[in-house]
Amino acid sequence: RLEYARTLRDYGEAILKHNHLDEKACKQAIAHLQEARALFEECGAVLDLEMVDRSLAEYATPVEMARHRRGR
Repeated sequence: RLEYARTLRDYGEAILKHNHLDEKACKQAIAHLQEARALFEECGAVLDLEMVDRSLAEYATPVEMARHRRGR
């Protein structure tokens, strides 16, 4: 389960790092991060949980996504 969650996190982050994403791709990537977060929480993987929380904080808010798309 941890490897699956890490794969979801990595995949979601990879999608979000591309500057030219449509809204559907962004929502799907964030859903992957949220699923990974739930799995990390179930498994008690504290460090992984902190990492995915940082990614969600960076990418999940509209302001941050707009900043990311502009290239910061």
